[in-house]
This record gives sequence, structure tokens and C-alpha cells, in this order.
Amino acid sequence: MKNTKMEGKFSKKVGIKKKMIVHFRKIFLLFLNLLFNHNFVFRVVGWFNKKKGFLKTIFVAYPASEEYANAYVYKRCRYKMRWCPWPAGIFKQNGKWGVMFVISSTDQDFKNPENKEKLAFFVKKFVRIKDMLRAEQMTSAGIIPGMLHRHKLISEAPEAEVTVKAVVKAEEEVRKILNWEEVPLVVLGGKGFIGSRLVEKLNNRVYSREVYSVDCEDGIDYINWPYSLEGKRAIIINITKKHALSNYLPLFWPDLVLINETYPEPSKQEIAALAKKGNKVYHVAGVEASSFPSFPKAYAGGIPACAAWNSPDMKVIVKDLSKEFF
Repeated sequence: MKNTKMEGKFSKKVGIKKKMIVHFRKIFLLFLNLLFNHNFVFRVVGWFNKKKGFLKTIFVAYPASEEYANAYVYKRCRYKMRWCPWPAGIFKQNGKWGVMFVISSTDQDFKNPENKEKLAFFVKKFVRIKDMLRAEQMTSAGIIPGMLHRHKLISEAPEAEVTVKAVVKAEEEVRKILNWEEVPLVVLGGKGFIGSRLVEKLNNRVYSREVYSVDCEDGIDYINWPYSLEGKRAIIINITKKHALSNYLPLFWPDLVLINETYPEPSKQEIAALAKKGNKVYHVAGVEASSFPSFPKAYAGGIPACAAWNSPDMKVIVKDLSKEFF
């Protein structure tokens, strides 16, 4: 009985601590924007950056889910930052600094054709911030680059180049861990904005390799699924929508290893289901860098690949999410 009471008190303390951390994050975001979200501040930083060249990139993220949104911003503030980037933190990668911004829009907002003008406003605003800070590049998370490219609002996408490079490095690292030779690859989301570039890169490698592109825009791509590989060693790279993986779980076989790049990382339920089939799960947790505040969950200790700049010394972080099952 005594142990039960002690466990209850401990759980209560942990719960209070988590709530305090969440409120600290939200207050920090408000305080940060009160002090720094001003054009004259950006211009001052840009003046120093022109002299010293310390700031390389700016990056904008958005919440992957309601849970993520609630962890970082108060609901009453979301409408203010739906299309206006708010400074949210800084990071340092390979000797250069970056500034992270956030907006509160969602995938549905970006896909809505009625929001094209709002997307254009967002791009104009972000380009202006980049110019004032004199940063060399600007990047964005999730489906933003693809949507901006589709609407011809941008002509360059450095995040695609860096993400492809990071995934290729991660795949090589996983094969070293597994002690596997060059096995066939299946790219889940291979016809998407970044997926198509990854498939092209893999097909242009010096060595000859089987690369299968599986789309999932309309559910499950039964036509292009590589049934001929079943029972053989292969690596599947998930670079598509966050909910697509669960649709394909019934098609997995034991000798298939998953490398996930999609944000957020697979859920505990998905990892357990894959482990039950005998599938190991690795997650590309971004690029090695320091950040304040730190990125959430599996991205702690680094930054997402889409936030990084293409440094020759870039180090990719690969995490084994299924190690507790094997």
C-alpha cells in the first residue's frame, strides 16, 4: 500500500514537471517574439552577419499534430502565426548558425487551393526575413517545399538536396550496422517532391542496384509494390506522408528493414507491429547539431535534415527505434 502511494506521488510530480516544461516553452516563444520579432532586429543581425558571416540559414517548421502544437504555443496565439513566421530558436551545424521559425498552419491549410494567396504572402514574408538577416538559404519542413514548388512560388529547394544526401548516408550506415551488402531498395513515396529526387539519386549511383518506387498518393500502390522481393533481404525507405506507413504494414515481410525519414517518427504501436513481423526500424533523426531549445522526441540531439545546410562534414544521426524488441 505504501509503495502504491509513493508511486502515485511520483507520477503526480512527473506530471506537474511536464506541465511546467510545456508552459515554459510557450512563455519562452512569446518572450522571444516580443524581443526579437521586429524588422529592425533582423536588420541589425543582418549587418553583423554581413561582416562576420556566422548565419547560414533560416528554417520554418509547423506542428505535425495537435499534440505538437499544444506543446509549443497557446491556442489563442495560433491565429497570429498561421502565415507569419515567428522566431522559435537557434541552432549550430558544422560551424554555422541557423534561426528556426514556426508557423501554426497545418498540412490541410497548405493543400487548400483557397490558401494560395496566403502561401504567397508567407513566402514573401520569409524571403524578406532572409534578406534582412542576410542568410544564404531558407528552408521549410514537411510538405511546404513541395506545395510552394507546385504553385511556382519558389525555384530552389535546398532542403530536398540535403534530405536526399542525409537519407543516402543513413542507408549506408544502416547496412554497415546490419553487415549487409548492397540489397534492393524500396522508396515509399518515391514519386513525391523529395522521394522522386531520392530515386533519381539512387538510380544514378556508380553501382548497379534494384530501386523500386512505390507511391501512396491514393492509398496503397499495389501495382508497384515489389512482390518479387518477398522473402529476400531488402530495405524500405519511408519518405512519404506520416500516416502512410500503417497502410503498408500488412505487406511487410520478415527480411525487410525500415529506414524512416518521415516526421514524426513511427508510433510505438507501429514499431511493435513491425517488430512482431521481424522488421527492424531505424529513424533518420536529422543532422548532428546543437540547438536551443532542443528539437522534440526522436530529433533531440540534432536538427531535421530539411533544416540543415549542405556541409561536406555533415553527420547524419540514425536511431534504432526497435532495439528493445531485438
